[in-house]
Amino acid sequence: MPLQDSGLENAVTGEFDNDEMRFVIIGINAVNGDTLLQHTKAVDTENMDKESSGSNTDEVFFENTANVNMPIDNLAEELKKWIIGYNIKHNAADALLKILRDRGHKHLPFTAKTLLKTDPVESQMASGVECVQFGVTEQLIMCLNRYPYNYARDIIELEISLNVDGLPLFKSTGKSFWPVLCTVHLKPASTFPLAIALTEAKPKSLDFIKVIADELNMILMNGFSWGETTVTVRLRCITCDAPAKAMLKCIKQFSGYYGCDKCPQKGNWEGRMMYQQVHVLILRDDVSFREQHQPEHHQENTVSPFSDLQIDMVKSCTSAA
Repeated sequence: MPLQDSGLENAVTGEFDNDEMRFVIIGINAVNGDTLLQHTKAVDTENMDKESSGSNTDEVFFENTANVNMPIDNLAEELKKWIIGYNIKHNAADALLKILRDRGHKHLPFTAKTLLKTDPVESQMASGVECVQFGVTEQLIMCLNRYPYNYARDIIELEISLNVDGLPLFKSTGKSFWPVLCTVHLKPASTFPLAIALTEAKPKSLDFIKVIADELNMILMNGFSWGETTVTVRLRCITCDAPAKAMLKCIKQFSGYYGCDKCPQKGNWEGRMMYQQVHVLILRDDVSFREQHQPEHHQENTVSPFSDLQIDMVKSCTSAA
């Protein structure tokens, strides 16, 4: 193939007799004695005569090769949108990034954490408990912002519920997570964390709950600002399993003699704790709980962090099924 450009020293061609294919390397420039490969293409010699114009083939080729190299910023941004939009797990995203890097996209990072530029979270130590606080008001505002504006703009009151439970991390140690979750009862409902605590065993201090309870108390009394609207908040319930509920309310466990959180009767041990009286019961109420009419039911010298909230400490704290 003759080359007209004087700046080109030569062209390299190769013949493939089996399939009638000629491989042409176009544009080998002489740069300080080295060669710089610009483009390559495969041309079917059998069909070249059928093409209306050889220049059209070149134009299509160069257009296609120009689209191969997507701008670096665009590719990274598209991946970020895809990961966030479809809730892709980070281990799956890491595997995809490795595949892309192995195939030439060396500008991409190794991990989704680096790609998404996840902000580091600062934890705080309080009474031996390491905790991350996300803020009640901030999380409620972020929750409303996720709903369509035409739906959320008419909201003047939110009903929420809380959940606290322990999640063991390893079988070999007692370390566990204690997330404090909040559910906003809209359509659809939205659940998000208010805090996550890391403990060596069952928390001995509820200071991380106290921080949430204090902020929540202000919100229940005054609401919070969202745009030009003041949104009021109502707490529906605090849901936990029986052991976590006893811990949060600072009362005896359900297996104790005075562990029933519905009535003040004393249990009987018959291989397990039994509360046999079921008729003519005097039920606990919010006043008797707060004033600790039955001291045996409460942990000594401790008060529930939720006692400052204007809620019914008996009816509002329920056990999960």
